[in-house]
Amino acid sequence: MSEEQKVTPNNYLGEAIVSFFIPLVGIILYFVWRDEKPIAANKVIKFSIAGLCTILISYIIVFSSLFGSIYDDQSLNASQQENDSPQIDYSQQIAEFEQRISSLKSASQTEDVSSQLEQTHLEYGIYLIYNADPTSMRENANNALREFIAVLEINPENEKARAETEQILSIYRTFPDRQPAEDILEQLRELGFQI
Repeated sequence: MSEEQKVTPNNYLGEAIVSFFIPLVGIILYFVWRDEKPIAANKVIKFSIAGLCTILISYIIVFSSLFGSIYDDQSLNASQQENDSPQIDYSQQIAEFEQRISSLKSASQTEDVSSQLEQTHLEYGIYLIYNADPTSMRENANNALREFIAVLEINPENEKARAETEQILSIYRTFPDRQPAEDILEQLRELGFQI
């Protein structure tokens, strides 16, 4: 029996394990042993290939999780900026509406100024309802109703203001323990709304 035929599964186990963790060693041993010890050479090259695959898979996992977390951080930052900017835009828009209303009220009252004031109150009320933070919806609904009342005081025939007011009141009707503020209810009754 030749020496190569006496190889048992435990022979060259140390070299195979080293080849797994340091694949370059296994590749070198393969080329050194392939003619004189082909079984041992095959064993170390198989462990080297398994080690290379394990290292490659580990790198893929590490880099994908690293790049994934970087992407998630960028996405989170972008979404936070998007969430922050509507708050700023909302506050700025409210300030602009209030400034326009104040300017129009202080201007000499012509038919054109009244029409612009009516339109600004209407746009402001619509903005308050459709761009409000859901956590402050009741306050925004009351403020929107105040704007629609201002529109109807200028032009009692404004259909859009009436429709928006009715829509808000119908939402309030779905909640038995909720209603607009008392001053608003009184003004709406004066304008002919059934509450």
